[in-house]
Amino acid sequence: MIAKLVKGGGFRGALGYLLEGPKGARREQAHIVATNMAGETPRELSQEFGVLRRLRPSLGKAVCHASISLAPEDRSLTDEEFSFIAKKFLAGMGFDDCPYIAVRHEDTTHQHIHVLVSRITTAGEVVTDKNDFTRAEKIMRELEQVYMLRAPTELPTQRKVIHDAVTKPLTGVNKMKNEIRSAVEEAVTESEDFRQFIDGCKKRGVQPTVHMSGNRVCGFAFRKGTLRVKGSELGRMFSWDALRQRLDYQEIADFPVLEELLTQEREGLQTASCPNDSDAKRKREQVRQLLDDDYLAAVRAKFGDDLADIQREQSMLEIRFKDGGMLRDFGDRLSAQDNDAKKAAERMVAVAMVKGWPAISFNGNNEFVREGMRAAISAGLSVVAKDAAQEQLLAEVQAEGTMSAGAALAPSPLVEASKRLDAVRKLYKEPDPQAQPKQRHFKL
Repeated sequence: MIAKLVKGGGFRGALGYLLEGPKGARREQAHIVATNMAGETPRELSQEFGVLRRLRPSLGKAVCHASISLAPEDRSLTDEEFSFIAKKFLAGMGFDDCPYIAVRHEDTTHQHIHVLVSRITTAGEVVTDKNDFTRAEKIMRELEQVYMLRAPTELPTQRKVIHDAVTKPLTGVNKMKNEIRSAVEEAVTESEDFRQFIDGCKKRGVQPTVHMSGNRVCGFAFRKGTLRVKGSELGRMFSWDALRQRLDYQEIADFPVLEELLTQEREGLQTASCPNDSDAKRKREQVRQLLDDDYLAAVRAKFGDDLADIQREQSMLEIRFKDGGMLRDFGDRLSAQDNDAKKAAERMVAVAMVKGWPAISFNGNNEFVREGMRAAISAGLSVVAKDAAQEQLLAEVQAEGTMSAGAALAPSPLVEASKRLDAVRKLYKEPDPQAQPKQRHFKL
């Protein structure tokens, strides 16, 4: 048996996940095996938990969530046996006087239960978490003897996982993904509704983003710095379908929140397109190019060691870089969200060159558009301005290029000073100190 412990700040999100799950996938495969509470729905149970939560408003981690799993080879346990296991675990951890709920899930190959318990007792005291991993392991070993279950000899215990994390720390993109996952989970567990969740993510430096088709939500993602990851990449419990259940998403009340996110996403979006490509046939060819392995090989060769991965998703490529940046290639247009406008622009121009675009247009804030124009002109691509403001920017960038070229061809100040000195000498017939004296020959 393995017990994994997580401590959080709120009950509502965890209850929604345990009892409902994404698209109701667990509604028939999840049931309560033990509890000392009166409520039945996530909302009712959250209100009960909240009564004690108010006794300790300054306590950050008021929730303990334990996942107790059996090995796939273990015999099938009854609900009564799992109920005893949950109560034995709670007693051994010091949660005798705390509200709790134990939920059994039957959607995986291994049997397991989730125990959600308040760290605040009915007397307003806080249950200590000192040595809680060690105590949990001791309880698991005792229960294995009672029910003749397998000890995790092949599987790493939670303590070993923590030890490995210390000795082999995550780096780069994986480290940032882990930071995003932790921030999102904390925001879920302490939030009572969807808007609180969005604010909680932002407070932790993570920007939620939404992908919509009309009024239908197609996906949810999270961005921190230059890294943007889909919720499903962080884990199934962070996908849109799971989040809407965990946070009790109400379409009428919460849809405006998603519209705000979409507006923020579009304002920060940086795009490039081929302006002269109005032929529908040519556009279809560019979309089909996304499926061409030779095109992918050309993109990989263009970026070399800077490239992390390229993923195909329907009619789109996600080109990911080791520094966390990402481009999306839709065939006839490119998009990026990158704090480094110069880097995003240069990468777009590089992809446009691989595509063979004869010209390019940019859309985004002035900094990005200016950097895009500079990169395109330097690469020999024609730039087409989309409006009067961009025409002014283009004129300024072209003037920069003219000044740079003029500065490269202009004589140095020393050369100019030497020429002026020569002119003065000729005017006043002043002898040149560098000139050799004229030799005279006399007849004797």
